[in-house]
Amino acid sequence: MNQTLTLIVAASVLMMTALTVILMSSDTLPQVQKDVEVTACQEAVSVQCSTSDSPSVPANCKNDEGQVPEDVASQIEGLSVSGLSCEPYN
Repeated sequence: MNQTLTLIVAASVLMMTALTVILMSSDTLPQVQKDVEVTACQEAVSVQCSTSDSPSVPANCKNDEGQVPEDVASQIEGLSVSGLSCEPYN
């Protein structure tokens, strides 16, 4: 019984490791990360527009250089590389 449980745990660990390696080496992981970033930005824009009288571009919509990437701006209504317009949210 103990050996069976040990084998099951070992097999599970090996499968999880293999799946992690496959995901890391595939092209889907960067896209998943990008989708998460865009979703976080969208939520921050929505909050910013609903709570602020003078909204500014949320920090999680900017890259390391402090700029809004074009591919992010193109996916979020009211957001552009030059700033934020809350008109679509009013």
